[in-house]
Amino acid sequence: MIAKAAEISPSGLYRYYPTKESILFALYCEELENFSRRIRKTNKEIGTKFEFAQHYCECLFEEPRLLLLMSILGSTIEREIPIDFLIEFKIKSFSSYDEIAEFGLHNGAVLNKHEGIEMIWDINFYVIGLYPIAHGSENVNEAMKDKRLSTHSLIFEEKVRDYIVRLTS
Repeated sequence: MIAKAAEISPSGLYRYYPTKESILFALYCEELENFSRRIRKTNKEIGTKFEFAQHYCECLFEEPRLLLLMSILGSTIEREIPIDFLIEFKIKSFSSYDEIAEFGLHNGAVLNKHEGIEMIWDINFYVIGLYPIAHGSENVNEAMKDKRLSTHSLIFEEKVRDYIVRLTS
C-alpha cells in the first residue's frame, strides 16, 4: 500500500527502507524537521523560559501526526529497527532538537544549549506519556464524561500548560 501510494515497486521501497518501521522513522524525521522550522520561524516574543516552552508546545499541538509518531516510536518501533538505521535516525532527530535549543539560546530564553535540550526532553517525555492517554479510544473518551470522574481531567492542552508553568517556575 505504501509503495503504491509512492508510485514505486515494493522492492524499490525496501531498497531505501529495510522495514516498515524504517518508513515511520523517515516520516518522523521529516515531520520533526518541519516542526523545528516552524518553531524557529516566529514573530512572537520568545525571551523567557516560559515563553520558549509555551511556544514549543503550541507548535507541537499543531502537529498531531508528529505527536502520534513520538508516542509510538520510542515505545515499540525502536526495538524492531536495524541499528544502522536507528543511529541515522537519532543523529537527525538530535540535530533538530539542537536547532530548537539554539533558537531558545539566541532569544535569551535559556542560559545555554544544554538547558534548552533538557527542557525539550522534559516536555517531550511528559507529552509523549500523556498523549496516548488523553487521545484514547472511544471507550476511554466516553467513560471520562461520567460525573464521578469529573475531577480527573484529561484535557491534554491544559495538563501540558500546567506542566510548563511548573517546569519553568
